[in-house]
Amino acid sequence: MIRNALVFRHLVCEGLGSFEAFLVNAGISVRVVDTPSEDISGLDPLATDLLIVMGGSMGVYDAPECPFLTQEIKFLEKRLAADKPTLGICLGSQLMAAALGAKVYPGAQGKEYGWHGLTFTEEGKKSPTRHFDGAQTSMFHWHGDTFDLPKGAVLLASTEKYKNQIFSFGKNALGIQCHPEVTESDLQEWFAAPDGMIEGPNATAEIDIMREETKKFAAGLLEQNEKFFTAWLEEMNDA
Repeated sequence: MIRNALVFRHLVCEGLGSFEAFLVNAGISVRVVDTPSEDISGLDPLATDLLIVMGGSMGVYDAPECPFLTQEIKFLEKRLAADKPTLGICLGSQLMAAALGAKVYPGAQGKEYGWHGLTFTEEGKKSPTRHFDGAQTSMFHWHGDTFDLPKGAVLLASTEKYKNQIFSFGKNALGIQCHPEVTESDLQEWFAAPDGMIEGPNATAEIDIMREETKKFAAGLLEQNEKFFTAWLEEMNDA
């Protein structure tokens, strides 16, 4: 039974988003740890019922300058080996991949941002993440890195640009490269300070397009994300 959740946050602006309300409504207590400034070395990787690792502007390969990333990878290694409920979002999914021995690197196809649909594998169509299928909702993307599919992981969903978008590992872990948690208000904050994600002479025009698409797609994503999270929690509680 999932009664408590530990959240690793890397940037204040990349928090739980809509996940927070889902957790509270399910009666799950939440502890947020800002890993860049809070030491996690004293935490037991197996103690919390659910671990959620959020996104961030840094990359796994920045660990020499961001030693907290190495701590998180070690934490995830132990947790994933024990098949404990774990959810990684964007950077969180990349840290999971690294903890499972896969390579994480800047994507050869360049940055992927904005609203793009997901295509699901046959295994993905059986997963709680099936609620994110492109026929039901568009998905928001905001990343420049990608990863190899970890050994033993199951690919659930892809985009045209990057194959490894969602994967499962064991019965209880999900890595999601995209951002199902974002709300319209979250994205307006991101667009105001894109932190190097969108550059060049067309940056303003591209952000304006994403603002309009967010008005179109954000509500639908919120609805599908609630379906996903509810189904996933039920699956965890039945395990």
